[in-house]
Amino acid sequence: MLKSILRIINVDIVILGLKSSGKSSIAESLRQYLNLSQLEKHIYEIEYSEMLDVNEIITKIKNTNSKIYIFVVPNTVGRMDAELSKYLINSNKNVCIVLNKSDEMIDNLKKQQNFFGNDDYVKKRLEAAQREFIKHFCAHWIFR
Repeated sequence: MLKSILRIINVDIVILGLKSSGKSSIAESLRQYLNLSQLEKHIYEIEYSEMLDVNEIITKIKNTNSKIYIFVVPNTVGRMDAELSKYLINSNKNVCIVLNKSDEMIDNLKKQQNFFGNDDYVKKRLEAAQREFIKHFCAHWIFR
């Protein structure tokens, strides 16, 4: 039986999240801020859909070696987001969870005349994310 050759991807930053979560925008902002060329392999993106099995995505994560993993969560936290976040933290990786797409949500709230300011919005968004993570078995996390 032939063994498949495992290729480890060594990068400085791995950015992962659902399709259209804003990964590429964050990667491009980091490249500009850190003055990195797009040709250099400092940043690697892992994209997934909710149709994939969580173990497929975990395998992709295991095939990377990075200083930090930026996990981009758009809008609301889903079960897959929570499971992947839990895996990243339990595997002792340096993880940053980014709650993205806030600008779109604020615009929608403004249109509904239901927006009372950034501080109030940020507090409610963090509380909502924390409730979702707790619901999906990640109750011990602290949000700031």
